[in-house]
Amino acid sequence: MKIKCVFVFVLLSIGTLFFGQEKNDLEKKISGAIKKMAEASPVYRDLNVSIGEFTFNTSNKSSGVSSSFSDYLQYEVNGATSKNFRSVKPRSKGLDLGIVSKQDNRVYYKIEGSYMKVGKDVTIQLKLVSQKGNNTTELITESFKVPVDLIEKELELSLLPPNYQTEEELKKDEKAIEQFVNVKNDFNLKILNDKNIYYDGDEMSFDVFSDTDCYIKVYHIDVDGNRQLIFPLGGVSNFIKANTVITLPQEGIVFNMVEPYGAETILVSASDVFIPVNDNDGEINIKSKGMNVKVDEKLMKSKKKATTEFRYTILEKRN
Repeated sequence: MKIKCVFVFVLLSIGTLFFGQEKNDLEKKISGAIKKMAEASPVYRDLNVSIGEFTFNTSNKSSGVSSSFSDYLQYEVNGATSKNFRSVKPRSKGLDLGIVSKQDNRVYYKIEGSYMKVGKDVTIQLKLVSQKGNNTTELITESFKVPVDLIEKELELSLLPPNYQTEEELKKDEKAIEQFVNVKNDFNLKILNDKNIYYDGDEMSFDVFSDTDCYIKVYHIDVDGNRQLIFPLGGVSNFIKANTVITLPQEGIVFNMVEPYGAETILVSASDVFIPVNDNDGEINIKSKGMNVKVDEKLMKSKKKATTEFRYTILEKRN
């Protein structure tokens, strides 16, 4: 992600489905899984269903596979497989805010999934989940396997984000931010965003929500592992009033998605007392030997503290 102090207007295109005219084995299995979920029980018929995240294993990181699978899942839910589901757009950031602030008692349904490489196969798991308030319930799960070669050679899709060659590299970066994300939160702190895949030229914005008066710091970790402070900048206030949001980037700044492509992370730390920007907020590289992203020591001594993260992937622009 490149941070620019100019405003750019980008025309987005939806793109086309990644499969040809004739269904291959992968299409058939995805179609069959959606059909089984739609017909599993009359209770789950005629649902308004959105497509959630589709990530690699348990990493919450996305790749070209994630984007392509999400496209086809959307196609199936739109009616190609079953009339029992009605496709709707994902919950907007406004609705997300209603949920986290307990102002919305409606139940939302979505299909989300994950995939992992096991030997010469890729195991794919799809889940129909419901969400009410902050409670998420897994309703139905369908799993199936396809050959790795079908994904990587026939469809020419990468299982990993572009900036990773092996799963071991990905796990190493996950470990580097463990100390930051594993803080026990004393209040509700969330990053609100409606997608986790961006294409070259896209712009990103997101909201940070807290149910407690607090001060925040926001960091960006790029595809090369460089961490930098992206809020507050230029002496602006970093205070969030309880049950409200702050929208980033701040005025005059654009978060523009550009090369190099791959998985990036946004980290937010919050405290009930003011913690100023200091030398520890300077740029570091998490891929350096022994380097971990730690929470500010002053933050750890606060009476109330919280951290949260948001992961997304930048991909080459689709034709």
